[in-house]
Amino acid sequence: MPDSPITSHLPIINDVEYTGSLNRASTQGASFGLLLAMLQQNILERPHIEKAVQSANQNEGQFEHLKVYPTPALKADEKHFSDLHITSKLIHQNIQDAMLFQTMRPHPLSQYDDASHINDEIIANCDMYTQRRLRNAPDHQVDSEIQVDETKLYDVLESLSEMRF
Repeated sequence: MPDSPITSHLPIINDVEYTGSLNRASTQGASFGLLLAMLQQNILERPHIEKAVQSANQNEGQFEHLKVYPTPALKADEKHFSDLHITSKLIHQNIQDAMLFQTMRPHPLSQYDDASHINDEIIANCDMYTQRRLRNAPDHQVDSEIQVDETKLYDVLESLSEMRF
């Protein structure tokens, strides 16, 4: 006996997640807990939607007509700096015009196309250890090391006992 369209969809009709029953019960504490406990634990036995198989060549040109806006550049050029001046003037005049201009001519993502570049002003505001580390300088000099002699502790304790009356 072949499966009818109704009997072939029975696992999906009876599943609380696909029908939306679990989502609707999320505001009802006890019902949500019950429906969550009733879910099939074995993911292989749960109903799943079959993925459509398409080749990579079919997907390449499928959405080319939707790409009408330019993508932002990775680094700033001279034309981007002039666009910033135009954007600045438009913001003072009308914010909607400025938003439209930024959509049509997006600003670059960075001034430099270098992920590890940090401006000198930022480095100058860091503490000394961070500045040394960023400039690849050694953290400490050999002559700035503190020498520790644990045997001198007894001499310190003796001098303290002499100070007492």
